[in-house]
Amino acid sequence: MVISFRSQATVKHPHVFYSGVLLGGVLCFFLQLITTSTENVEMIVSRSRNAKILDILGPDHLILHALGGIDGVDYTNSLEAFHHNHKKGGMFFEVDFRLTSDNELILLHDYNALQANLSSTRRIALKDFLHTKIKGTYQPATFNDLVSLMVKYPDIFIITDTKYTDKESIELQFNAMMRICQSQGATSVLERFIIQIYHEEMLPIIERIYPFSFVIFTLYMRKNAADLHEFRRICKWSKAHNISAITMHHTWYTKERAEILLKYQIPAYLFTVNDEQLAQHYILSGAQKIYTDFLLR
Repeated sequence: MVISFRSQATVKHPHVFYSGVLLGGVLCFFLQLITTSTENVEMIVSRSRNAKILDILGPDHLILHALGGIDGVDYTNSLEAFHHNHKKGGMFFEVDFRLTSDNELILLHDYNALQANLSSTRRIALKDFLHTKIKGTYQPATFNDLVSLMVKYPDIFIITDTKYTDKESIELQFNAMMRICQSQGATSVLERFIIQIYHEEMLPIIERIYPFSFVIFTLYMRKNAADLHEFRRICKWSKAHNISAITMHHTWYTKERAEILLKYQIPAYLFTVNDEQLAQHYILSGAQKIYTDFLLR
């Protein structure tokens, strides 16, 4: 399978998209998906609970969702979660970003994670955020903290979930990223960001700010992406614009969509899976990476 890279710089990190079982996954794709779609995968898993399955879920295949779970808790985006999962070998970390009321960039999925008396739409000030524990326990983190971690640990990659879809907020977020990286003398870490976009119009907005090497198209905000015609159109657009992968809910990874992705030579990233055998099935069926909270051992 040939993968389109956005720039020559990405060749420095080929393991972002290639893996040791990719060719095996493609072969299994043809063997398994000719007769079986992943819509039926729950039945497959239930019938093979006691089967001995090859453990293929290494760090190359797993994206640690919201910096990964810790103590059985998900969605923390906390420093403790990062260190907990990095010590276990985590390489790929998905991070949720929000803007504070003073337009600082913080790591936060939603205000429910703060367990504070806050509206889900009201932005918090940076000083208040830093004095509020995530889920009452964990240390909050800022983009400054994240850049420091990327400098300290050159083996990690960050998949962004920047949430906002309007032009003004996108520009505020990505300009803040640039400003902070420049202030730390760490613009080289930008080569290890994998940027999720939510719509086609987002791509030129971020490209005017920085030519990121890795850009992936996530479909969770795309209401009509479940339609196969629309999915095919998105894949065609993604191929034409050198999008590195398409991210979707794992239940969308059916035989039909897998065939479309294979036609356009675009890897699939699937979220969020915490069942080991289900995740293994998807990898063997051709998916490249799995977002997870707890599968990293």
